[in-house]
Amino acid sequence: FSFAARTMASKDVAPSPSSEVSGIVLNDPSKQLRVKNLSWQDRLGLFAQDMVIGGASTSLSKTLMAPLERIKILLQTQSASLQIKQEQQYKGIMDSFSRIIKDQGVLALWRGNGINLI
Repeated sequence: FSFAARTMASKDVAPSPSSEVSGIVLNDPSKQLRVKNLSWQDRLGLFAQDMVIGGASTSLSKTLMAPLERIKILLQTQSASLQIKQEQQYKGIMDSFSRIIKDQGVLALWRGNGINLI
């Protein structure tokens, strides 16, 4: 069962006749009763499944956005650094991307992503 199906079934909400989530017809009373009558072990298993799926989707989205986050942090902090001279500072997003890839390699865009996933 999907989260939406369990939530709607547990609140006794009558969905529209065409409501279908993950191939489960939500207005079938027998399926709604089955969700309500789950044991605590089954509910715990469904909760764990939701947690794993949520964690995986969060990790994927954070990993996909990591290069932009790294560029944002570099642009925000470069002016405060005394080590970076004015002429060596990044000029913008495209300049940052190209210089990081040229100087440090493509994987440098994901530097610090591991701790972000924990």
